[in-house]
Amino acid sequence: MLDRVRNTAVACALLVMGSIPAYAQEQSAFSASRTRETVKKYGECIVGRNAALSRGVILADIHRQSLSQQAPKLFDPDCLIGLSMGPERYGVAFPGDTPLYAIAEALVRRDYATVGTWDFASRPPLDHRKPELVLAAVNKRRAPVPEKPIDPAEIQASIDAFHILAQWGECVVRRDPTAVHTLLLAEPSSQDEQRAFEALKEPFGLCLGDGEVALSRQNARGTLAVNFYRLAGAPTGASVKTPKVN
Repeated sequence: MLDRVRNTAVACALLVMGSIPAYAQEQSAFSASRTRETVKKYGECIVGRNAALSRGVILADIHRQSLSQQAPKLFDPDCLIGLSMGPERYGVAFPGDTPLYAIAEALVRRDYATVGTWDFASRPPLDHRKPELVLAAVNKRRAPVPEKPIDPAEIQASIDAFHILAQWGECVVRRDPTAVHTLLLAEPSSQDEQRAFEALKEPFGLCLGDGEVALSRQNARGTLAVNFYRLAGAPTGASVKTPKVN
């Protein structure tokens, strides 16, 4: 299920009800917790094989639309071997920012594995780039079904949504970076994760402002991981390979 965050005049309520996998097309015999474990393993594999490039991609805020062109090594097919979408079905598809989220979480666990106190008050605001829609390139990927081109408004709405989510993530990380770090170190679908989400109710609501948004725990953790790592930066002495940003 989806977590729903809403802000009211009195308090923020986070209804913790689980998570819906963003990319699963068929959910029979494949639990949400197993799906999240699959995403975690993928991120850890990519970072284990390409740590320097992974750091560069997250720190440079490479958008998902250009990731495959600017950092193709992060789509390592070997990291998909053995990742199952269910019995007798192997191979996964990661839409949206799921690959970036998986990489960011893996980087936090790898580079900042020790629990500690964090303060990003002195860090300047992050630049959340919003790439322009390149419809021709998008529709080219739909070549087998040219009669069903992608709606530009649909794609633009998706870009806008991820942009807003990124800004929300930075706000939450700045308000309580230590609690966010605790969340990112917690195992997905664990009691530790449940407690960590509960501890972030207030910043979740304060950063949302008026209104309500529903998002999966996976996406919530992902955008928090990206913003946490961008604010923390790479550890001293860690190798960083920054791809060319178009």
